[in-house]
Amino acid sequence: MKKTFLLIFGLVLSSLCFAIEEPVDLTIEPEEQTGPGHRSPALLPSLTFEDNYLYVYAPYYIESMTVLVKDDTGSVIYTYTAAMAVGRNTIVLSDIVSEEKYSVELLFGSWHLTGHF
Repeated sequence: MKKTFLLIFGLVLSSLCFAIEEPVDLTIEPEEQTGPGHRSPALLPSLTFEDNYLYVYAPYYIESMTVLVKDDTGSVIYTYTAAMAVGRNTIVLSDIVSEEKYSVELLFGSWHLTGHF
């Protein structure tokens, strides 16, 4: 009985230790870029945040994307430019970024997406 209890307790505790990726709501800047309402929505990347990691989920290959992280005053504190492969792309941030509220901008092609984490 003790072994079963310890096993269940260990499984529950280990599942609580894993951090969960928090989705970042991205908005298109400027709003007019989406075009008329009769078109199908564009496939755009999504973004999640976990501890010191940003995860960019690209629905297709993006030749060059710039990721800007800004502090609450609007100053750029982190810049990352690279090609984004299809699927999950990981960006490691410094420890300072996880301590406060920040905004993020994704710039690629003619798209400009903004969000807060």
